[in-house]
Amino acid sequence: MVRLRLKKEPLTSTRFCDSIFPLDEKEATYMGLESHIQELADKHHKLDEQIHEEQLRPAPDDLMISELKKRKLRLKEEIERLKTEVH
Repeated sequence: MVRLRLKKEPLTSTRFCDSIFPLDEKEATYMGLESHIQELADKHHKLDEQIHEEQLRPAPDDLMISELKKRKLRLKEEIERLKTEVH
């Protein structure tokens, strides 16, 4: 009987999966884009909340609301552009 000595490193599910099923370049790029899209969507949602909060103020700053809406639109356009790349 042969005994193997293993390192006592924790084997996370990500490392385990990557070692069995390594990602090819296309899959890695796809996952990177999906992650980036999600980050942009989170920023888009935060801008929406900021706009809503500013509108609820007794004297909302219209210039700020306008700028936030422009940034939100640019994010939306970027998200849509990236989604077309992914699919």
